[in-house]
Amino acid sequence: MPANALNGIILNSPILDEKTDCYGFYVSCGGALPTYTMVKAFHDKSLESPGFGVTAFLTNVRAFAATFNDLYTSVFSGVVQKTPDRSKWTAYLQKPEAADFLNKLYQLTGIGKTLQPGDSAADNPWIANPNMDSSEFAEKFAPAQGKLEIGDGRKFLPRQTVDPALDRTDINYEYVKRYQADFIGYKAQSTYVGYNGKIIDVWDYEPKSGLSLSEDRWRTTIPDLAYSMTLNKELKVLIQHGYYDLNTPFHQSEINIKNAGLSASIPVKTYGGGHGVGPYSTDDYDKVLGELKALYDQPPANIIAAFNSPVPEEVKP
Repeated sequence: MPANALNGIILNSPILDEKTDCYGFYVSCGGALPTYTMVKAFHDKSLESPGFGVTAFLTNVRAFAATFNDLYTSVFSGVVQKTPDRSKWTAYLQKPEAADFLNKLYQLTGIGKTLQPGDSAADNPWIANPNMDSSEFAEKFAPAQGKLEIGDGRKFLPRQTVDPALDRTDINYEYVKRYQADFIGYKAQSTYVGYNGKIIDVWDYEPKSGLSLSEDRWRTTIPDLAYSMTLNKELKVLIQHGYYDLNTPFHQSEINIKNAGLSASIPVKTYGGGHGVGPYSTDDYDKVLGELKALYDQPPANIIAAFNSPVPEEVKP
């Protein structure tokens, strides 16, 4: 039986458009909100409750995230700018609906408290900053237990520990090189670095200049991805995300794909795992394998795997 000639792309835990990621840009964090809620549901054992359905739960959370994004645009985008302007947010806090919004954030994320009359930014972190990015969420979620790991919000790190996703130190993996040389006979010429090392500072975000597209292609793969699908109508694309990945939130990919008009042709699959959707840290990994097999079995099915996008470079100061 001839082997399949694979013709597709698997994007595992990607940031499709860095300019929509609120960790490094002044944009809405609504795309990260469903990840915050799944992290909270894991830690308070909601996922284990009888009758709890992830699909229905996330349908409601996605709807709230859409409301969050709308309010960011109309009310609190000024709060997180380089030169903050809290005037619209302060005015909104005087309205009756503000309590519902803040209480919903508390209910879904576990951060803060039920709003009381007279509460101020000192009493509730969501009043201080309604657009909380993943790093701030990780720090504020359960301070007594440490801080959440950015790559997998199910885990805690000691507060003084540098998160692996943000670690810029270089670590030579001598044992890896020894294993390769002594066991499999491979000798690498390149220097091994641990975690992100220096690569973040030298990452080249310039798109290929020979391809002329109308959209702004800086730090985004969306125009190139869409263009690739016009060149090859049979191109298969699968995006995979872990629910608990605070590094590259799954719902932001859903939003990016929807806004690009690609939802019908590019599925975003989610699993009970963290960044990279690894086999040893992902619940129901047979689901991951099943969906990979389904992709491979599609005729014609040359795989290009883009794994583990880097943490976004700061455009925020």
